[in-house]
Amino acid sequence: MWKKSAALKVILLALLLSGCGMLNDIQQSVNYADQATDYIHQAGTFAEEVSALSKQLLTDEEARAQLLQKLDDMNQRIRDFNSIEPPKIALQIHEQLIAYNESLQKGINDTVEQIQSGVWDPQLLQITNILETIGQITNILDQLKQLG
Repeated sequence: MWKKSAALKVILLALLLSGCGMLNDIQQSVNYADQATDYIHQAGTFAEEVSALSKQLLTDEEARAQLLQKLDDMNQRIRDFNSIEPPKIALQIHEQLIAYNESLQKGINDTVEQIQSGVWDPQLLQITNILETIGQITNILDQLKQLG
């Protein structure tokens, strides 16, 4: 009788522990979805602000400094987001975001170089694909909603 009781306790304990692992996986997925969603919203806000500032750049010296700061801030956000360890279920989404982020960073760096050299074309945001890349990033939001 005691052996059956002990065996039952071991089985229940094993089921409980395996359930804790699943809960941990679910929590990691939810946390990642929240972090990625926040990042995507920040990228969307960045696109709006940069677009508005770029139109003022030719006539407003303060807009130049603000735009450079926004570009630098976004580069930091990209680095921070890329360093997140995604759960296994979100690995493909994270890799997709990293690929878009690499393209976005190249566009940001090219834009910074143009602004600092004094050569500014208001269409540069389109040429460097910053706005298009952010559009691709925001399209991933639907995939994230399925994780959360």
